[in-house]
Amino acid sequence: MKVDDRMMVLRHRHSVRDYMDIPLEEGVAKALEEEIDRINMESGLSIALVSDSPRAFKWILPHYGRIKGCRSYLALIAKEDDEKAEEKIGYYGERLVLIMEELGLKSCWLALTYSKRHVIRPKRGEKLFMIIALGYGRNKGVPHKGKKLEDVVKSECDVLPDWFKAGVEAALLAPTAINQQKFLITLHRDHSVSFEALKGPYSKTDLGIVKYHFEYGSGKKVSI
Repeated sequence: MKVDDRMMVLRHRHSVRDYMDIPLEEGVAKALEEEIDRINMESGLSIALVSDSPRAFKWILPHYGRIKGCRSYLALIAKEDDEKAEEKIGYYGERLVLIMEELGLKSCWLALTYSKRHVIRPKRGEKLFMIIALGYGRNKGVPHKGKKLEDVVKSECDVLPDWFKAGVEAALLAPTAINQQKFLITLHRDHSVSFEALKGPYSKTDLGIVKYHFEYGSGKKVSI
């Protein structure tokens, strides 16, 4: 996919909380499950697609954070002793989010506003960290005001290369907890890049999401 096409996917993807109460198309579900299998093999995670489970979204509070009409979700599961679990959940979860966007699905990251009684239970030694609601949105979501490049960048170079600026632009379009964008991206003299999670809720997961966005926009592989 060309850089302009990738950036278009990022700009069009927004969190959606209102869905059409219909099942996933068979071909779409199959394509998503195939990508999940590849990711689990690559990452050591145990991400699962759960379909036709509307009770997962029966949140106790009637309005705040409520998901409407959704039937399916991704269960983001990792080993309890995996020190990089939160960052990997963010990185690979967002990889799936952008693939879903390409497949015509909308999505929403959920850390608290879902029914823990009615979601999949992980195996012994594993933990369900978050879920991602998904389906056919009744709307496209709305963009949120974010920070500027200079707010999240530290550079040891006088001039920022185009690929780096494209990566940061993509990172600034990443969903983060409460839209706080608590991260810092540093360009070093040798043009290597480092990422830092600043203090904030779910900052490690956010860092994984930001890393994937940077990679997606810059075309440069990022380590996690």
